[in-house]
Amino acid sequence: MSLLVQPPQGADAGKITILAAVAVCKAIHERTGLQPKIKWVNDLFLRGKKVCGILAEGVRQGVVVGIGVNLKTPPGGFPPEAAIAGALDAETDRFALAGTIARHFLDGMEKLDTGEAIAYYRAHMPLIGRDIRYTENGHEKNARVTGVADDGGLMIEDETGPHVLRTGEVSLGSQGFEGL
Repeated sequence: MSLLVQPPQGADAGKITILAAVAVCKAIHERTGLQPKIKWVNDLFLRGKKVCGILAEGVRQGVVVGIGVNLKTPPGGFPPEAAIAGALDAETDRFALAGTIARHFLDGMEKLDTGEAIAYYRAHMPLIGRDIRYTENGHEKNARVTGVADDGGLMIEDETGPHVLRTGEVSLGSQGFEGL
């Protein structure tokens, strides 16, 4: 599903992405009883597999939020090149799930400055305390995740000391995605 929203003043695509991840997480739990985990910044995992990807992009009219949830494993499974892919594989109506996501998202937009979304995000983002690999300026580096900043940045500590990632991709290296 895609949503076009007019975020409040000061709400950038990063905050909207966090809000979307929280909305999807809540909606999946409400509709299926399953509790996905959030992998910074825009993926949801269940049983060690990626079941949802989110992309928020600023456009002239506001922010477009694209949300893709894999509802069912395809017949024969996912192709080998998509080994990380998973699906909810739970009984749920896709339209009802989309409506529930939209309801949680719009409710969250009204409370964007309360800190409620970032608190939920932190509670469902199990990377804290784990070692990661990330890419910065074309160089792959190792770090330990120490937290999530109030603006959604990933707080890490690496060989240069503590700092905050605002964008980028992280991986868990040999630890894999177990527990997510």
